[in-house]
Amino acid sequence: MEEVKTCKNCGKEVTEEGRTKFCSADCQSIFYNKYQNDDPKEKTTKKLAKQCKECGKSYQTYTPNSVFCSKKCKGIYKSKNAAKTQRKLITKTCKTCGKSFETYRDIRVYCDRKCKDRDAEISKEKYRRKIHPQIYTKTCKNCAKVFETTSKVLRYCSRDCSNVGKGGLVAKTCKICGKEFVTNRKIQIYCGITCHSLSRMKAERVEGVIRRYRKICPYCNKEYVAVKNDSKYCGHSCANKGRYLDLKNEIRLCSYCKKEYNPNTNKQKYCSVDCGLKYRYKNLLLEPNSKNPVISINCQTCGKEFQTNSKKIKYCSIECLKYRQYKKLITNCQSCGKEFQTYRQDAKYCGKKCFVIANRIKKQETKVSNSKELVKAGFWEQYKYLNEPYT
Repeated sequence: MEEVKTCKNCGKEVTEEGRTKFCSADCQSIFYNKYQNDDPKEKTTKKLAKQCKECGKSYQTYTPNSVFCSKKCKGIYKSKNAAKTQRKLITKTCKTCGKSFETYRDIRVYCDRKCKDRDAEISKEKYRRKIHPQIYTKTCKNCAKVFETTSKVLRYCSRDCSNVGKGGLVAKTCKICGKEFVTNRKIQIYCGITCHSLSRMKAERVEGVIRRYRKICPYCNKEYVAVKNDSKYCGHSCANKGRYLDLKNEIRLCSYCKKEYNPNTNKQKYCSVDCGLKYRYKNLLLEPNSKNPVISINCQTCGKEFQTNSKKIKYCSIECLKYRQYKKLITNCQSCGKEFQTYRQDAKYCGKKCFVIANRIKKQETKVSNSKELVKAGFWEQYKYLNEPYT
């Protein structure tokens, strides 16, 4: 069974297609334009009786501000009273030139766009004079006119005078396109940026047409068009792969052991990491630019004597250092007294617990020692009356 839909306003059945809540447009407008009282159940709908301003007919409406019965009456009324509502011409004086002009706009201040731009320039000059209060009076070297400027270096009053003063405009021909152009620069060769950029390409020129270089990539063996004559590869991927192969085929000598090896990078100097560490450790033993004196020290692993400039080094070679680092030492814990193994020579405690306990004991000992020193100095004697009974 189909559900029967009822109108929210009048309670009748909704028969029109496409409508679900109201039976007609009138009911919909009545429902939404009701006068709402305090209680939502007690809603009243009242039409207001009014008279049309144009035709004089009486009509009913829910809107209190309505004046016309229809849109036609509204349009007729506006067309009749257009002269009354039309804006009036107003006479005003221009802010810059002082001339009088007529306008419909109350906001307008300038008679023309030129006056507006002139006023903007005047305001800019005022702002400049605030920033640069000192103004210099100078004479132009070309036309001998007197002009005011804020710069000390300026010599000419305009761009034309500067062109004439710097040797005048000279006619030249562009080396690439062959066109004639005028300039005051002696160094200028090209007519513009396009010809200047084409000159950097180092491209061939045949019958007025610019041709780039055709080459073959040595890695992928494909033909490509190059901008420069020095290019070897068609792209970044081929360049990286080709350079890696060139490095593998290259043979170098190690700067420490002087053996031959194939490098992996351009900056590689040693055949292995060990050779690099050995070479650096030798330089650390006797630093060339150090101000410290040379000292003879015994190695902590092998016991040999060696000379160094630095105080931090304790081993004669990197092999002794590695042996000492990777060899386990047996020591006793300072807090619990147990034996434990470690790679560090400075280790004092077997774990974190012993480390925390030792720090707490140190803090307590420092507090006690400080209080004993104060007693010896007689610091607490002046506060004896605090312990005496109150009388």
